[in-house]
Amino acid sequence: MAVGIGRRQFISALGSAAAWPLAARAQTAAKSYRVAYLVLLGDQDAVIVKQRLDELGYTEGKNFIFDFRSAEGQPERLPRLAAELVKTDPDVIVTGFGTETAKAAQAATATIPTQTPCLLS
Repeated sequence: MAVGIGRRQFISALGSAAAWPLAARAQTAAKSYRVAYLVLLGDQDAVIVKQRLDELGYTEGKNFIFDFRSAEGQPERLPRLAAELVKTDPDVIVTGFGTETAKAAQAATATIPTQTPCLLS
């Protein structure tokens, strides 16, 4: 019997972007995850996150769904977009860089985990 990977482990993978052992990657096929991504401007960060998920064995449309929203540089749109993403019932909300997106996501939900990427050199 295959054992699926848990929600917390999936969220940790997004935050740490560390390579998982091959055995853990093989277990992900049983569950499809929904990732919500909220940014203030642009989509380049979302492209990078999707590439990293692909490297970890997650294929969009196969074992995860990626819901993307951009405020197109208009911070006043963030609360509405965050509320839209919460309605999709994601496993995690990933926010783009900056505090405005993180605050909007956290204000929209108290039950869905939010993750803000950080850059390490």
